[in-house]
Formats: sequence, structure tokens, C-alpha cells
Amino acid sequence: MGRAIARCIACLVPVAVLVAASAASAAYFVDFESDTPFINLANGFTSSGSTQIHFSDTDGVDLMVVQAFGSQGLALLGDDDSGLLMEFDFVASALSLDLGNSSLANLGDTAVLTLFLGGSEVGSTSVALNLTDPIDQTISYAGVSFDSAILRYDVAGGLTEFVDNIQVVPAIPEPSAGFVFGIGVLLVGAACRRRSSAELEQDEMRD
Repeated sequence: MGRAIARCIACLVPVAVLVAASAASAAYFVDFESDTPFINLANGFTSSGSTQIHFSDTDGVDLMVVQAFGSQGLALLGDDDSGLLMEFDFVASALSLDLGNSSLANLGDTAVLTLFLGGSEVGSTSVALNLTDPIDQTISYAGVSFDSAILRYDVAGGLTEFVDNIQVVPAIPEPSAGFVFGIGVLLVGAACRRRSSAELEQDEMRD
């Protein structure tokens, strides 16, 4: 019987690896490369990269996919104090995005990323803007769960936020990962039962 348990554990290892790989591959990624540039976008815009992430202007309607600084990304136009609102159709645990267009900022100005769950603030992080235009900075957060986030350049007079390569990690594995795990457990259980029966029969024959 001890050998049967050991074999069951050995069978569970590849199943666990498969589940971990499925969960890791569940991150959502948006680079705006397949979106049409230079058209005004309504609040609630979803990129062709993922329909699970919705983008809005917190004050007005100034969203546009643009080609700039050697990249195609999403710009929040205007010089007001609005921010880029990102809403997710799932609860997330980590978020990262690349930043550009900061040459008009001043030393000490920052990009601020604020996280919300059900409308309540649950966390925030910031990076000092490096005062260059290329997409050469990243702001990221990982911690408590959230379902929306706002990115804002904390700059006197406002500044166009320009973002690209957005990656969001769900807080829990996708349903497909749970399905794979469930099937794996059933298969392993069936194999263990067969092996246990076979070993019992062999023990009885020995007796």
C-alpha cells in the first residue's frame, strides 16, 4: 500500500506542474499594436489585445492610440489633471505597464498608480519620471487584490500620459487551470485505485 501512495504522489507532480504553467500563462497582455491609431476613443475602450480590460479618461474623453517614441501605445491627451482608468473583468493581483512622454515634466515629478477594489483604494505605487520621451520606464504593483487602477502623471499643469505593454495577472488561476487540475486528480485517483487493487491481488496470491 505504501508503494501505491508513493506512486500516486509521483503522478501528482506533473499535474501540479501543468496547473502552475496554466496559471502563469493566464496573464493578460496589451500592446495596442493591432489597434487603429489616431482616432478618438470612447471611455470604456477595449484593445483587440484583450476585451477583459477597459480604458477610460477620469475627466473627459481624451483617449487615443498613437504611434510615437518608436512605439504604438495608448495616450491620455490633454493637459488637465485627469488619469487613465483601467477596469478589469476579473480580480487581479499584479499590474505593470511601460511609460513614456515625460520630457516636459520637472525634476521630482512622478507617475502614480493607484489600485482599487470595489471602488475603495487598496494600494498605490509611484516612480519618478526620468524626463525623457521614449517608452523607457515601467511602473508596477503586486500585492493585495484589485479590480481597477488609475495611472496619473503628478505634474503641475498636466501632461499626456503615454502607456504601452500592459500586463495584468489574475488573483486566482483561470477556470481552465482549475478544470485541468480536476481532470488530473480524477485520472490520478483512477490510476491509484487500479494499482492498489492490483497490489492487493498480488499480496493475496503471495499469502
